Amino acid sequence: MFLLGSANRDERVFQNPDFFDISRELTPENRIMTFGDGIHACLGAPLARLAGRVLVETLLEGPEIRVVGLPERWAKQMVRGFANLPVKFVD
Repeated sequence: MFLLGSANRDERVFQNPDFFDISRELTPENRIMTFGDGIHACLGAPLARLAGRVLVETLLEGPEIRVVGLPERWAKQMVRGFANLPVKFVD
């Protein structure tokens, strides 16, 4: 089974794989597998990458964000994340 979370954190491919680095350059040697590859690549991948980049850059430039409640984890075999992450924007 191909687990995306593991593939994108492979220490043989990425230097410091557990660190989120928004400026990490992706090359053919260290590409991420989130959107697939070859004929199985997601058609919406370029738009999703752009939207994600704009979102993160906007959040980094914007107000401070604090978690104000208890996060609820959501985990399936291929997808992990938060079902609920209560936050507050602080000026």
